[in-house]
Amino acid sequence: MSSKLFDHSHKDHSGKGCQPEILNTLAHAIKSWKTSDQGSPSKVVKSEEGDAITRTIEKRIIHGSTRAIPVGCEAAGGGLAYPKESKFVFHYQIRKLDDDRTVLDDTRKYGKTMEVYSGKEFQLDFWEHCLGTMLPGEVASFTVPVERLGAFPPVNKKLRDYMLDKKGNAIKHCCGLMGLQQQGGLGYPDLDELMMKPEPLEFIFELLR
Repeated sequence: MSSKLFDHSHKDHSGKGCQPEILNTLAHAIKSWKTSDQGSPSKVVKSEEGDAITRTIEKRIIHGSTRAIPVGCEAAGGGLAYPKESKFVFHYQIRKLDDDRTVLDDTRKYGKTMEVYSGKEFQLDFWEHCLGTMLPGEVASFTVPVERLGAFPPVNKKLRDYMLDKKGNAIKHCCGLMGLQQQGGLGYPDLDELMMKPEPLEFIFELLR
């Protein structure tokens, strides 16, 4: 894959500032996010129907795959259909849709890959759908609207903590506002901003296998 895909500057996520006036809103958002903080960040919320997801997400192929459909992944009527519990290993880059295409996260810069199993109710349900449309070796961009990103800031906090090898920073649902005050919001100013002002985002996936 071209190195140009991941050559954007990565923002410094080390700050923990959070304006006091937004803490109430953040606390409410965290309380309404009814998912578990235990274990891997790859389990939680139930997926919606794939058709509904398809209607709201725009796919653009950046680099097509030269590989054939994997054995056992052929749809009955032709095409691609990964079976349940298929393992996707991939890189991802998350960008804003601003003029600078600001990069929020990039697994290549973290030096790690991501793994998701289909049918395991990944917290960001549309990821499984997007990956399910790709062949190994393919690089594709998916533009995701605001209405599908309600859980993104707290879920991405967990993913980023994992990528940065941070521990002990789980969101405390029971503590509400007090927990957010102690933690400085989600711990990442850019994610606090997205919690307050949601916006559509671009997700670029490179499916390795």
